[in-house]
Amino acid sequence: MSCRSLAVKCALITLVSAVLMLAMAAGGADKAARYLIAGGALVPRAGASPHVFTMMTAMILPSVCTFAFSDQLVEDCSRARLTAIRIGSRMSWARRACAGAALRGGFSALLGYGAGLGALLLVGGEEVSGFPGLLASVVLLALQQALLAVVASAAALRLGEVEASVAVLGVHFATLCALAVSPAKWQAVLVPLAPSAQAVLAWHDALGFLPARSIVYLLLLLLVACGLASGALASKELL
Repeated sequence: MSCRSLAVKCALITLVSAVLMLAMAAGGADKAARYLIAGGALVPRAGASPHVFTMMTAMILPSVCTFAFSDQLVEDCSRARLTAIRIGSRMSWARRACAGAALRGGFSALLGYGAGLGALLLVGGEEVSGFPGLLASVVLLALQQALLAVVASAAALRLGEVEASVAVLGVHFATLCALAVSPAKWQAVLVPLAPSAQAVLAWHDALGFLPARSIVYLLLLLLVACGLASGALASKELL
């Protein structure tokens, strides 16, 4: 991916995030931060299921990030066809490509959610509470987005970018929705294990497990995903 393409995509993601946060800030900057950054839109409160509209709103930014970076490995593969004779070790090239896909995906989310948090602080800084927790949430979201970017990019090698994005996001969001409406006793068991729930800080607060645990968990999953994606990319026919 060229620097220009990366800059354009990151700028669009930042714009989407800022507009989304400012639109939700009309109902209170603190509420918008808790719902869209800390994941409160996806966690039941007082036994009630989350509102469908707020859940859909919370899913906009990860959808944009995932779709925007779902073509990374396909693009790398296409470029390699032109320089295949100079690639050297196929696996080494594939690992670098997957690491780049993860870094770009994570950076886009870090920039997007960071800009969104900045916009909320700008319009209602005195209202926004729990700032250290929100920063931890941004880190978790960036790690999860790096994972989604690698998985979607690897799936796109076989399915195509649109189909891969739909499949990966469909599983991700279906998991979050299922956890939101499941019985409390199941939530206590499943949420700490489900990869999709690791970036939702509200689940950490509700069930009492630490964000540090989720950071380690997501990093391990990212390493596994990069390893599998590297193998798939290295075995891809380039000529």
